[in-house]
Amino acid sequence: MNELPAPTTIESGKIWENRSTKEILYGIAKIKKADYAILRIASHDINIDGEILLSKGSTVSGARLILEDGAVEGYPALKALLSVHDGTYSLLDYSQISDQAVHLEQGMKVKINQLLNALPNLPDTVEELTEGAVVGKIRSFDPIDLPEPQVEAAKGSKVGVKPEPPHIETADEALKRTLPVAVIITAVILVMAIIATIAVIAFKPQVVPN
Repeated sequence: MNELPAPTTIESGKIWENRSTKEILYGIAKIKKADYAILRIASHDINIDGEILLSKGSTVSGARLILEDGAVEGYPALKALLSVHDGTYSLLDYSQISDQAVHLEQGMKVKINQLLNALPNLPDTVEELTEGAVVGKIRSFDPIDLPEPQVEAAKGSKVGVKPEPPHIETADEALKRTLPVAVIITAVILVMAIIATIAVIAFKPQVVPN
């Protein structure tokens, strides 16, 4: 009897406080090493043991939680497996033997990004997870959350400071400003007139009496 080909182990390790299931999913989504893979997760006390089917490193297509009296499938199994805080995991490549993973194909189509945004507190139902992702996407583009555009200030002025209106000079202010200049001009004219008068007198020919 021919043995079925075995999947290739992409990575494996421990799940603990320094490497949560969220970090494991993030690494899978970032690297995307397999188009078709199964993530096996088991807690150290073996109370939680199961598999998650991943498509193209971006979507969960199915999940199964193995129990003593049967199995739980779908989102409840996915939530239980991702809640493990102390255990082990292994990521297996089924790209070349996808027929061996058909038993996990459930058409869930849960995006890994949705799980990453919700972990570690996943909602009770997949509908809540999907709705929360849609609301989060809408809120991320909410104009209210966008920073207010800065108004370009005039050169040499402070940002946000309203420029003062131009000062209109009154008649009194104009008189006070021009009066000293007028006095100086008048004084210069008088001095020049006096000098001219003296010069005329000094150079006037004297008449000698007979």
